[in-house]
Amino acid sequence: MKRRQLLKEKQEFLKKLYIEEHLLPESTPKIPGLYFDSYYQSAQEVGGDYFDFIEIDERYLGIVVADVSGKGLESSMLMSIVCHALRSQAGLSLSPREVIDETEGLLLPKLGQNHFVTLFYAILDRKKMTLKCSNAGHPPLLVGNRITGKTHWVRPKGVALGLSRFQRITVREECEVSLNPGDFLFFYTDGVTEARNSDDDCFGRKRLETFFSETSREKIQIIHELKTELENFAEGAPQQDDVTAVYLERCA
Repeated sequence: MKRRQLLKEKQEFLKKLYIEEHLLPESTPKIPGLYFDSYYQSAQEVGGDYFDFIEIDERYLGIVVADVSGKGLESSMLMSIVCHALRSQAGLSLSPREVIDETEGLLLPKLGQNHFVTLFYAILDRKKMTLKCSNAGHPPLLVGNRITGKTHWVRPKGVALGLSRFQRITVREECEVSLNPGDFLFFYTDGVTEARNSDDDCFGRKRLETFFSETSREKIQIIHELKTELENFAEGAPQQDDVTAVYLERCA
C-alpha cells in the first residue's frame, strides 16, 4: 500500500513538471501599452487547468483559459490534447467562435462520455485595442477600469466542449470588448471562485468583483494581491482545485 502511494505521488509530481514546463507559457506577452500577468497553482492532485498566449500574427494575439473535467492522469493528458488542438486552429480564423467549434470537432473522438472541457478564448487586436471573445461553458470574463473601479461581466453563451453531443442547439455567442486606457480584463478558472475556507464557504464571484472594485485603484501587482487574498480567505484549508488566472490591462 505504501509503495502504491509513493508511486502515485511520483506520477503526480512528474505530471506537474510536464504541465509547467511544456504546456504553460514561459512568460507573458510584451506589448507596448499593455500589461499582462498570470498565475497558476496546481492542487495536490493534478487537474486540467490550462492557459496560453498564442501569437497569431503581428497584429493578433490569442488568449485562452480552459479547464478539463476531472483530475488525475486522464484529465492532464486530455488537457495536453486540448492545448495542441486549439493551437492548430488558432491561426486559421479570426473568429473565436469558429476556433472553438473546430477545436471541439478535433476533440470529440478523444473525449470519453464523462469528460468535457470548459474554455474561454479571445483574440486581441493590438491595432484597434479590442478583444473579440467566445465561450464554451467557462466562467465569464471580468472587465473593469483601474481609474474608476467599476466592473462588469462579459458572458457570451456557449456549451462546454463535449456537451454538444447531448444538446440539439449548440450555437456559441461571440462578443467584442473595447480596451480604453485603464481598462483591464480578468480570465480565470473556477478554482478561483470555488476556493473554500475552513467553514466550507466559497470565495465566489461577488467577492472577486469586490476585490477588483476596491483594490484595482490602489495596487500595481493585482495578481499577487489576489493570491494573498485567496490564501487569507482559505484560512489554511487545503486547495481542492487548480487555480489559474490571467490579467490584461491597457495602461492609462
